[in-house]
Amino acid sequence: MKRKTIAGQEQETNVELVISNQSFDTDPVDIEILVDGKQILNEKFHVDGDQPAQHNWKRHRISLVDGPHILTVSSKKGQAKMEKKLQVIKSLTVTIAYWDTGQPNDKISKGFFTIDSGENKVATM
Repeated sequence: MKRKTIAGQEQETNVELVISNQSFDTDPVDIEILVDGKQILNEKFHVDGDQPAQHNWKRHRISLVDGPHILTVSSKKGQAKMEKKLQVIKSLTVTIAYWDTGQPNDKISKGFFTIDSGENKVATM
């Protein structure tokens, strides 16, 4: 699949990020995504939207060279951060979901992320 770059050029994409906010308590939640330290996305995600609540998944496509990469997902409002090593071989789908414990505590992180990845694999609800 191709997408337009900021300069208006078409570029092949091989990695699809599928992102959702699964928390009614932290709505909207800010989600920042970095790959190898470079910001890929920084947006607010609502628990509902065009789809029923908690089924609102946003797709974002990027280009990465084959090999290992470090994915970092964080949220200031959701008090969560997670890193995952990705291995790109031709193509990869990465599912990222923000969840909330529902129990704010100064010593325990309020929210957390789940990240699942695989070739042409999407695990959404």
